[in-house]
Amino acid sequence: VVSSVEVKEGDHVEAGAHLLTYEAMKMQNIVLAPFAGTVEKIYAKVGEKTPKGVVLLYLKSDDAIVHEIEDDSTSGDLGLIV
Repeated sequence: VVSSVEVKEGDHVEAGAHLLTYEAMKMQNIVLAPFAGTVEKIYAKVGEKTPKGVVLLYLKSDDAIVHEIEDDSTSGDLGLIV
């Protein structure tokens, strides 16, 4: 269950910023930004019960990717999945 969403779409965050909190097995889990970037899309809503493996939000990295990467899972961007 998503307990709180601390950012809005379009927000710029620094590495380590608190993005959201979700509860699993009666534990509060805080999700921190792994890198500086812009919140492109928030898929999670407060109070929503989310299944395992769902994308909660999409964080676009500030770092430019110099070369083309064919495999999106290795790019500098991150869709946060729990």
